[in-house]
Amino acid sequence: MLQELSPLVFGIITIAISVVALVYSIRSYKQSHKINNENILYQEKINAYKDIMYSLSDLLNTIQLYLQLTEEKIKQKALKEEDIEEISEFTDEIDDKVNEFDNVVKANSSILPNKILNKLDYLVFELFDVKPLIDLEKYEIPIYEKSLDTFYEQAGILVDAFRKDLNTKALNQTLFKRIKRK
Repeated sequence: MLQELSPLVFGIITIAISVVALVYSIRSYKQSHKINNENILYQEKINAYKDIMYSLSDLLNTIQLYLQLTEEKIKQKALKEEDIEEISEFTDEIDDKVNEFDNVVKANSSILPNKILNKLDYLVFELFDVKPLIDLEKYEIPIYEKSLDTFYEQAGILVDAFRKDLNTKALNQTLFKRIKRK
């Protein structure tokens, strides 16, 4: 009777080991797949944040150049038709860059956290709201000058939010410790 049970016990043990191995393999696969997806999302966020900051930086630099140009022209106190055309072309370029920035934000909106997306939407709204008009009678500096500092401040807030979302502080500390050990 012991010999008859021995193959049965051996079969049950073999099946139990196989089931445990199967469960472990499935769990390991799911965990590996999850980690792989998280890594892909993390890399996509890094790329999105780089694209957004590049576009915003380009826009703010263009606004800065616009302010320098208009300030020079206004100091002349006698704007010529060609000056007005040059300023007008610059405002069109700024509008194009605001639209480009908005498009970059929208293109990446599916992977951005709501908190960051709300900040970006607010900034886009503010950029669309500001009109770079020059009062030709008063020769006043365009309204962008008053807003430029605010835009740079909001850009700094965005960078901090990006860093927080990517957890760069903890990653840098981990990297520093790993390098220090070597």
